[in-house]
Amino acid sequence: MGNIYNFGLFGHNKSGKTTLGEAILFKGKAIDRMGNINQGNTCLDYDVEEIKRLMSINLSIGNLKWKDKKLYFADTPGYMDFVGEQISGIKAVDFAILNISADSGIEVGTEKLWEMIQKEKLPCLIFINKLDLPDINLTQLFKNIQSFFGKKTTFINLPVFENGKLNCVKG
Repeated sequence: MGNIYNFGLFGHNKSGKTTLGEAILFKGKAIDRMGNINQGNTCLDYDVEEIKRLMSINLSIGNLKWKDKKLYFADTPGYMDFVGEQISGIKAVDFAILNISADSGIEVGTEKLWEMIQKEKLPCLIFINKLDLPDINLTQLFKNIQSFFGKKTTFINLPVFENGKLNCVKG
């Protein structure tokens, strides 16, 4: 890979892939404001139908420089109706980030995408999104993740809560 990293954002519909992609671009200073799906102003969901339906339909590419590295990523749709876009993303990247929504956990799309990622033997990290939502049962979520992905699943970064609200994530 050298100084170029190609990765994909995969996950069930509404697991926060596009929002994560926007955050990566914003934190990496590739864009000057983080877009919002509900406001229809993300740079990754640009198609009129995507904006109207508040969801990704097409695979989108984001890129940025981070330190001395060039990062390219594929933001893929979550609905299995767009499996061709998902497969294209899986075939084009060096590793996968599989999004899981903290409020929904492992869903059918998560399972199907995990199968596709494993079939391609892609390295994969699991990203738990939406930790800031109320009433998240992290203990059960972590148990479900270890049950599905295997007991060797290691949690590298963990959320820190103060007064019942997400304060930060530490590793």
